[in-house]
Formats: sequence, C-alpha cells, structure tokens
Amino acid sequence: MKLTLLFNGEQTPPDLLKQVTATAGANTTVSVSTAQAYINGKNKAVSIANAAGNTKRLALGFNGAQTTAAALKQVTTVAGSNTTVSVNAVHAHMDGSNEAVAIANIAGNTKKLALDFNGAQTAAVALKKVIAAAGTNTTVSVNAAQAYINGKNEAAAIADIAGNIKRLALDFDGELTAAAALKEVIAAAGTRTRVSVSTAQAYIDGNNEAVAIAFAAGDSKRLSMGFNGERTAAAALMQVIAAAGARTAISVDTAQVYTAGDNEAVSIAGAAGGKYFTMEFNGEQSMATPLKQVIAAAGVNTTIKINTAQVFLRAGNEAISIADAAGDTKRLVLEFNGAQSEALPLREVIAAAGANTAVTVNTAHAFSLNDLVSLMTAAG
Repeated sequence: MKLTLLFNGEQTPPDLLKQVTATAGANTTVSVSTAQAYINGKNKAVSIANAAGNTKRLALGFNGAQTTAAALKQVTTVAGSNTTVSVNAVHAHMDGSNEAVAIANIAGNTKKLALDFNGAQTAAVALKKVIAAAGTNTTVSVNAAQAYINGKNEAAAIADIAGNIKRLALDFDGELTAAAALKEVIAAAGTRTRVSVSTAQAYIDGNNEAVAIAFAAGDSKRLSMGFNGERTAAAALMQVIAAAGARTAISVDTAQVYTAGDNEAVSIAGAAGGKYFTMEFNGEQSMATPLKQVIAAAGVNTTIKINTAQVFLRAGNEAISIADAAGDTKRLVLEFNGAQSEALPLREVIAAAGANTAVTVNTAHAFSLNDLVSLMTAAG
C-alpha cells in the first residue's frame, strides 16, 4: 500500500515536518502545499529538503507568485532523488530575464521539478523557451491551454516543440475548446506529452464527439479525458471508454450518481475492462455496499477513488471492509480529511490496505507527531 500525508505549510511547524519526514517509511510520501511559508531569512524549506535526503519521498509545493526565483533555485539545488519540487503560477517569473528558464536549468536532468503555467497569462514564445530548457525529469504543465487555440493553433506548435523528449502536459477546458482544434494538438503531441481535457462532457452530443477525440489519440498518444458524472449519461460514457486507446485515461467524478437503482456504476466499471479508467465517488453521498460491488467489477487498470472517506470510519469502520474488498489486486484510493478522522480507526484501515490501495490524508497537521508516526508505521 501507499500512504500520502498532505500538510499545509502555513499550518505546520517546520520542525514537525522534518521529524515526520525523517520517520517516514518506504511506503509514505510527505507532501506539503504552500511551502513558500518556509521561505524566510533562513529558507527553512532547504532544511526540510535536506531532512529528506535521497531516501525519503517528499513533495514540496510552492506558489510561484509568492516565492522568489532565488529561493526556488536553492530548494531545487538541495532536493534529493526522491524529492519533487512543484511550482504553480510560474508565469510570475516570466519577465524580461525569464527566470523560469533559470529554474529549469538548475534542475538539469537529475532533479524532479514540476512547473505549472497559466496559459492565459503566459506568452507562447516564453513558454517554448522553458520547454526547451527543461531536463528529462522536469514536467512543464500548462492549465487553461485553450488560450493558445487561435488561427494558428499555437498549442499545436507548443506540443511540437516538446517533441518526444520533453515532459509536457497541456490541460484544456472542454467547454472552451473546439474538438477540431483539440485533435490538431493531439496529432502534434509527442510520446511524453499528455493532453488533458476537463469538462469533456461538453463533447457528448448527438454525434458524441468525445469518441472521435479518443479515436484521434489512437494507441500512441497520451490523452486524459475527465467527465462529470452528473452531466454524462452512462451509455455515452461507455462509448468513450470503448473508443479509448492504450495510452488514453478516462475519469469520471461524482460517480455516485450511477449507483442509484440498479447500480449502473457496476456496468460502467465492467465495460472498462483493461482500459485506464478512474471513477471518483463522494463518500458522504455513497453507501459502502454499492461501492464494494463496483470495486468487485473493476478491471486491472480501473481505479476506484473515494473522497471524504472519513465517513466510513465511524461505528464498525466500514472503510476496512471497503479496503478488504479491493484486496491486493484492485486499484483503490481512499482520501481522508485528517481534521475529521481519528488516528486509531485510520491506522486500522492503513494496516488492512492491499498492495494496490493508496491512502491519502489531507490536513495531516491535525494529528500529533505520535499519531503521525503510528500511521506511518502501519504503512511500513
């Protein structure tokens, strides 16, 4: 099993974070958002990265608009082989000198770096320079990439720059992106470029254009399509899944809408077969029994994700039976709110989790150090 502990840097003392990181086992990832809170005169983010060394799994997330390029370069320089430095709003560093290029250069080919840009606030020319500078372990991601869809379809040119070497992720809003333009980007994408589409239900119409988009990706292109279950008919969703190629991932949120009545979610999970497919359920709006039925029907590449899973920690701890239903073969993700979870039942779930189950605990700073150690010990 895998355990991820999510901390808010603004609410977590750096010394506590270093202790947790030092104690974490091989199956635990310590993830910190708003890590810019540790950037001060002494740049304590550097000491946190040092605590992880090359053995601990650490993810440090920074807001680029609130973090100087110099501080980011310091953290990237000391990051170990299992530490990922993530920076959003990187467009804040796109000025005359394009500091984002310098940050990418610091990472080289050895550091794990993720740079996220807002397409609506980043010039295509500047973005291409960052992509060109990115090392083999650096991922350049662009949200609101539909901003580059114009007469020349600059998004396709950006994908072409990445080629088959650079790690690039282009995220489009389906409601704001024409299907024809999206297919052009997919055609231009290299083997390490991922094209993602949220609100993909916008393409579900009489002709189900989402099927054509999936066909455009074929078996060679990396495509992710995200659907809202409340706005997507089960039949249309299954058509898209059937059309998905070997490197296409389909996901649907609010999947609890399909569990009513005859539990269509079971049919959808069964239809996925060996396709890459994720169904996300809201635990507060789901019953344990239909969830276990869906888990049983899930194929080898289907992930069942349950958020607000803390609702199942109550009397009887049904979260254990859900984890048991997944066993060692099914892909299951259980997300808990640490501020609404007790350590003892949560530790029992972690201990029961199978080989392909991931447990994520957000607001992990709500637990004491002793409780956090017990959770990590249970994870191994």
